[in-house]
Amino acid sequence: MNKIQLEIRVNEIVDYVVNGGKVEDDWTEAKGAWPEPKNAGQLAGMANASGGHPILWIVGLSENRHKVIELDEDVDPNTWWMQIRAEFAHEVAPLLTVLRVATDHGPVFALQFETDQAPYLMKIQRSGWATTAVPWREGTGLRSATRAELLSILAPSAAVPNLDLIHADATLFGPAEAKIPEVGVLSLGGAILIDTLPGRHVLFPKHRYNVTVVAPTGERFEVRAGGVEFSTSAEVRPRTGSTIFAERRPSKAINPYGASEQPAGLVVLAPDVVTWRIKLGIMMPSAVPLDGAAWIEVALTLPISSTRKAAVLRFRLTRCTNLAPTAPPSMKPVTSWSSEEMLTEDRDD
Repeated sequence: MNKIQLEIRVNEIVDYVVNGGKVEDDWTEAKGAWPEPKNAGQLAGMANASGGHPILWIVGLSENRHKVIELDEDVDPNTWWMQIRAEFAHEVAPLLTVLRVATDHGPVFALQFETDQAPYLMKIQRSGWATTAVPWREGTGLRSATRAELLSILAPSAAVPNLDLIHADATLFGPAEAKIPEVGVLSLGGAILIDTLPGRHVLFPKHRYNVTVVAPTGERFEVRAGGVEFSTSAEVRPRTGSTIFAERRPSKAINPYGASEQPAGLVVLAPDVVTWRIKLGIMMPSAVPLDGAAWIEVALTLPISSTRKAAVLRFRLTRCTNLAPTAPPSMKPVTSWSSEEMLTEDRDD
């Protein structure tokens, strides 16, 4: 969820708890104070058992006392996270988003953890050959994960295709003439390789596609609910048993050699290159952080049907001057970005 959605959810939970309720969610916890580093295993156990679902901790909310607690101002969230993160083995910990939320009952901190890199291992004091442990949350308790539970983590991960960026570009268009209201268009797209095992059926549901664009100032622009248009590879495929003659398949036929765009979403049966494009209408006052920005960061998220997993591609586009986009009617290009202009250090990131 984006920061606005996160803030709304936190306010709802705080109101519910302050009015006598309890957090009835396996992925959400209220914390009256900042957890100590020794409690990092609790986070790891929740993350391992979550099945890839994000975890939300609300720090400054007491579930037992049904009130918002004033937090120690000497605690810096970044310093606190570095101490918690240090308890995780192999430098792999859930990705954290921190948001200070002002509620009607006082301020709290929302800590949202992404758990799509499970399993998470914790460091333990060396005892013979054992140096790490895989915690598992069960109810309110914590124990070591069983073999079956480890397999439940690894099996969905093995089925997540890799997304490799081939190229991408983006352009912010503004109105060619002064108009009220002033509405612009952010056009973004490119080509990606969907790398998966041949013969493995994967469906990316169209209504769950998500693209997020982040400006250098931190402002986020998001496209959801089928706002991404995909174009798959050529429909000309070899006939079975022949590499010379070819047949043209109907545009909506399932492509057994790669990817197909279907009414339900993108179906992938083998590695393939697909192109994608979005057009997002933006009120020009809101587009100020993008106007002239040296770079933008993009995250393309394709959730996988029947799972909580998603294939995610994150990349940065840098401002360019050699892109000549075709402007929509009554629009003019304002700023363009491209992967072709990326510096070497950006590629390594």
